[in-house]
This record gives sequence, structure tokens and C-alpha cells, in this order.
Amino acid sequence: MRADRPKQFLDLAGAPLVVWTLRAFERHPLIDLIVLTAPPGTEELCRSRIVAPYKLTKIKEIIPGG
Repeated sequence: MRADRPKQFLDLAGAPLVVWTLRAFERHPLIDLIVLTAPPGTEELCRSRIVAPYKLTKIKEIIPGG
């Protein structure tokens, strides 16, 4: 995609792409918690720019993965 960041962090209609997916999980009544995997080294970025601003309360842990 020739972007300066991983595609899941690119904006789509005003929110990072990954937020759209996480919101669907947040709304699902059978899902109690989410463990988010993120590219190594981006865990704090996910916490500060994805989880906190979008009030994703079911995310209980962010771990490196890929």
C-alpha cells in the first residue's frame, strides 16, 4: 500500500481500519474480552491511539504478534 504505517492503522471514514473491526467485537454480546495482537513495538501506540480514544473497553491485553 506504500504507506508510512501498517495498513491496520490507516484511516477509513474517520477511524483507523482496525477500529472498525474492534467495534464489531465490542458490540457482540457473547464476547467478554479481547486480546489484541499488534506489530512488535506498536503496543503502546495501540493503547494510546486505538484503545483509549475509541473507548474500546473489552480489550484487556495488547501483545506483540504479526
